[in-house]
Amino acid sequence: MVATATAVWQEASIVGQFSRGARNERLLRKVILEDLTRQYQSEAQKFFTELGGQGKFKLEAKWKQKNLERKARVMSKALSKTMAKEEARIMQLPAGERKAARAAMRHYKQGQLRGLLRQEAVFQAKTDMLVHSGVINPQKAQVMYFRNEGPRPCMTCIGIEGGNPYTVEDATTLGAAAHPNCLCSWQQGWEVDQTFLNNTKRQVADGEVRLWQGRGRTPAQGRAVEKTALMQEFPGNWTTRRAYQVRVAGQRHRRKREAAAVRSAM
Repeated sequence: MVATATAVWQEASIVGQFSRGARNERLLRKVILEDLTRQYQSEAQKFFTELGGQGKFKLEAKWKQKNLERKARVMSKALSKTMAKEEARIMQLPAGERKAARAAMRHYKQGQLRGLLRQEAVFQAKTDMLVHSGVINPQKAQVMYFRNEGPRPCMTCIGIEGGNPYTVEDATTLGAAAHPNCLCSWQQGWEVDQTFLNNTKRQVADGEVRLWQGRGRTPAQGRAVEKTALMQEFPGNWTTRRAYQVRVAGQRHRRKREAAAVRSAM
């Protein structure tokens, strides 16, 4: 009975998966999806309440569930490949060093995954709440700011910050994190601009805005599936995403310089 309970726990948790080396991508995807969905639900409820929403947020929208499933599939696939490469590297070490190296690697990767899931849940829950409530237009609203955090941000993150501010569509396409173990993060305009937050609360209180509560139908105009499609992460691995991020930031720098040149010439 104890052995059976332990086996179930190992299959049903991130800790359990890493204790086994995260070898089974199907089971890893399952626990990632469960954790991501749980955190998404929690963060959406917190932001819903913060904006003055009454009642409970419950994720029932099938299109959003599929979106989270896609994210879990991408993360589990990438992580499984990384774990296999790390295991191959460890096998090249002297036999006496392998156990400690394997434990350290699993501990690090487990923490990295938890950090990514946390970033993703907060990022998606807050943007979804405002987009699907009709408060902002993902293609027009420049309310997303990338902030460098940590003691020594990398040049990729510094470059992305230089492109601020971003539209919601830009920011969500770039992804919640710039690279694995990234300490930098997105800050939405309603966190930076207290006036925006207060105005949204007033609109909710006055009945001008109805907040999305996780259902298939949303208060926002337009099809929810199409709005969600605008906010899909740029496809490819971390390397291609970094290249895309740098390119977008560079384009923004260039437009700012051109606008400044036009103003100075007037």
